[in-house]
Amino acid sequence: MTPLRFEELLLRFAMLTTTIANAIPITSFYNYGRLAGDSQLGPTDDDPSPPIQLPTAFLYYNTLYSSLFVNNNGILSFTSSFPDFTAQPFPLQSTALVAPYWADVDTRSAGSGLVWYRITLDATLLARAGHDIPKILIDADFIPQWLFIVTWDHVGYYYLNSDKILTIATKFVSKTVQLLMEAIIAAAALAMS
Repeated sequence: MTPLRFEELLLRFAMLTTTIANAIPITSFYNYGRLAGDSQLGPTDDDPSPPIQLPTAFLYYNTLYSSLFVNNNGILSFTSSFPDFTAQPFPLQSTALVAPYWADVDTRSAGSGLVWYRITLDATLLARAGHDIPKILIDADFIPQWLFIVTWDHVGYYYLNSDKILTIATKFVSKTVQLLMEAIIAAAALAMS
C-alpha cells in the first residue's frame, strides 16, 4: 500500500469525524498533566511554547519538519510560533499550522485549566495509539515510533473568562516521515451554556 500524504490523511480523517454524533468522554483521553510528565504553558492569553524538537522529522505539505510550537490559542505551528489570535479564516499567513481548536483561549482566570504537552516513546502508549488510529486512514501494519500529545484542559476564553470551558486533546503519531493528527473533543466540555 502506498503511504498517503498528510493532506489526504486529514481529508479522510475529516470525513470520518463528521460522522461521529457524540464527542469522546474525557475518561478516554490519554493521561495528561503533571503526573503524566507533561510540560505546560503557564497561565497565559497568547504565549506559545518554545520550539519542541521531535524524535524524527515528518512530511507536511511536501516540507519536512523536525520541531513544532504549541500555541495557547489551539494551534500547533511548525516554522514559528503563532501566539496571537485573530478572528480570520484559514489559511493564516504562510505559517504551516494544524488547528485542533482555533479560538481566543485565555488560561489566566482562576477557573481555567492549562495547556499540557509531551513527547512519549512509551511502548504501551504507542501500542494504544496504533490501535486507536482507524485502519482506513493508514496502512494496516502501521506501528508508531513516537507520540506527541497536547491537551487544552478546561480552558477559558478571552478576557479572563472561564464560565464556558472546553477540553480538547490532539495527538500526533509518527513513523518515520508519516504523521497522523487526531483531534478528540471531550463530551463533558461541550456543555457550553
